[in-house]
Amino acid sequence: MADNPFDQTNYGLRERPVSADWNQLSSQLYMTIREAHRYIHDARVSAGSSAAQSISGFHGAGLRVVPSTPAGMSVAVSAGLGFMFAPTDIPTDLGATDLESVDDRSPYKPLLVQTPQTFNVPVAPSAPNSRIDIIEVRNPRRLENAIPRRQLDPNTLQYDDHIFNKTLAFQIDNLQCGTVTDPSPSTAPLSYKTGTSGNPGLVPPTTPGYIKIAEVLVPNGATSIGAIGIIDRRALLFAGGVGRFSGRWRVQWNSGSPTATAIAIAAPPGIDVTFTPVGLRGAGSLFVVGGQIQSAAVTITAAHQHGHDFTDRFSVGLQATNGFTGSQVIACDGSTQTALAAGSPPVIAALGCQVVAERIISRFVTNTGASNNTDTSLEDAIISAVGTLTYW
Repeated sequence: MADNPFDQTNYGLRERPVSADWNQLSSQLYMTIREAHRYIHDARVSAGSSAAQSISGFHGAGLRVVPSTPAGMSVAVSAGLGFMFAPTDIPTDLGATDLESVDDRSPYKPLLVQTPQTFNVPVAPSAPNSRIDIIEVRNPRRLENAIPRRQLDPNTLQYDDHIFNKTLAFQIDNLQCGTVTDPSPSTAPLSYKTGTSGNPGLVPPTTPGYIKIAEVLVPNGATSIGAIGIIDRRALLFAGGVGRFSGRWRVQWNSGSPTATAIAIAAPPGIDVTFTPVGLRGAGSLFVVGGQIQSAAVTITAAHQHGHDFTDRFSVGLQATNGFTGSQVIACDGSTQTALAAGSPPVIAALGCQVVAERIISRFVTNTGASNNTDTSLEDAIISAVGTLTYW
C-alpha cells in the first residue's frame, strides 16, 4: 500500500475495496494536507544558514492565553490552531485488529482548540512569596466515537453487532484539559501546571513531549490575573518562517504633552504593535509584542509637516538609548512595561515577554531652517514602520 505524501490509493475496475483500502485513502489524504502545511511553514535554520527546519508553532492568536472575562483568578486558552513537530511519532494501525490501516504518518501533529478553554488559577501565595505557573500542550490524538456496526463473524458467517471507534480525533475540549502541581508531570493534552511558591517563585520545567504556551505570574495576595500577568511563550507560524507587520501613527509633542494616534496597523493576529512618544522634540519608541520572538528587522521613516506645507521625509536613525538598540529583542522590564501601557493603542504585556524595541530620536527642522529645540508646537509627524519577525 502507498504510504507517502501525495500518493494515491487506486481501485481497480469492479474491485471490491476492503476496509484497509478506505482507511489507507483517508490516512494518505490527511498526511498530505499536514505535510504540505509543514513544508510551507518551515523556517530557515539560522541567520547564517538558509537550510529549512520544521518547527512547532501556532497560527495567529491560536492557543494564546488571555485573562478571563470578567477578570478573576482564571485564564483562558484562545480557540485556534497550532502544530507540534514530533518526528518520532508516526504510528500505524492505530486501531489494531478492529481498524485496519488507520495511520498517523505525518510528524506534524495538529493542536486544535475549537472553543476557548478556561483554567482556574490556584490561590495566590502569602507574602513575601510569589509563584509562576505554566500552561503546556501536547498532541491529543485519540480514537473515540464508539458506535455499534454490523461486522461479519468469520466463524458463523453472520453479521453481528460490534463496536468500533469511528473517529481519530485531534481537537482539544474540556475532557482533554487537566491541572497538575509541580513536580508532577502533565498528563492531559492541555495542562495547567502549578509552580512552587518562593521569593521569587521559579518557572516549573516543561513536561517532556509538551510545548509551553504561556507563563502565569501569580504575586502574593493576587485576587485576579490580568494581561500584565501572562507571558506568551508561543512561537508563531508564517510562510517561510517570517512574519511581517507595518504601522503608521500621527505623533505630536504639543505643549509638552506627547501623544501618538494610530492611523493604521497591519499585523497578523496575535501581534501587538504600538508607538510611544517620549519627552519632547521627536523622541519615541516602537514596540512589537507577539509570542517568543527571536529576531526582527525593522525600518522606521518619518514625515514632518510644518506650518507652510513644507515636509521633511527621511529615514530615522536607530541608536542605543535607554538600553534599546536597532531591532533588538529584549525581555520586558518595568520601564518597558510602562512605555507599552502608554502606547497608542496601549499594549499590555507581562514582564518577561519578548519585545522588539526600537528607540528613535529625530530632530526636525522648522520651515525657517532653524533647529526646532524650543517651539514644541511644531512637533507634528507621521511615523511609519515596517518589519519582519522570526521565531527560530
